[in-house]
Amino acid sequence: MKTATLFLAALLLNSCSTAYTEWQGGGVLVGAGGACEVKDGIEIWKVGTPPRPYRIIGLIEDDRPGATVPMAMRASQVSAEAKKRGGDGVIMIGERDKYLGSAGSAQTFGTVTPTPWGASYSGSSFGHSDAVIRTKSAYQVFKYVSAKPGAVRAAH
Repeated sequence: MKTATLFLAALLLNSCSTAYTEWQGGGVLVGAGGACEVKDGIEIWKVGTPPRPYRIIGLIEDDRPGATVPMAMRASQVSAEAKKRGGDGVIMIGERDKYLGSAGSAQTFGTVTPTPWGASYSGSSFGHSDAVIRTKSAYQVFKYVSAKPGAVRAAH
């Protein structure tokens, strides 16, 4: 019970944050393609840029624990934020991990049994340790547009 309480407290203290900032300026871009997945109707470009005319409309900055569950929720939360802001997709422009330390626990169990020759001891123990990591990432939110000839520039 104590371990579960500590885990819940750590989870609440290490919450996820997905913040949006509106993009100012910029023209219509066309990318060269790359690696994209679709989550909840929103394109998530992990490598490269969309090969269709688009305009950047915002920036999403995401900060979360680097553990399995928070990272598994990232694509859904980022795509929900992009959809809420009117975007068709996001382009990952940066990601970094920060090592914060390690957390662990250990348990030992044993039994002492009296015998005519003294006592016998039997026992077992186990331990577990995990790295504590924060992952920060940034995404440009984009909206597809119909471009006029000569109004498009290549994305970098």
